[in-house]
Amino acid sequence: MKKLIPVFVAMFVGVGFSGVASAADAADPVHAACVKQAEEQKLAGDKAKAFVEECVKKGGK
Repeated sequence: MKKLIPVFVAMFVGVGFSGVASAADAADPVHAACVKQAEEQKLAGDKAKAFVEECVKKGGK
């Protein structure tokens, strides 16, 4: 069940981020954490995508 939670988060957040979060990426807790950080900073579109990619490269920090 815990593995499904990031998938649900990614589905809801992914709509706002133009598909940044895919189901495959949602299984990765680092990616899910980065998406959450982007959402908290109210980033959208290309800025959100760039932020998430950079965050994942840094290991979620």
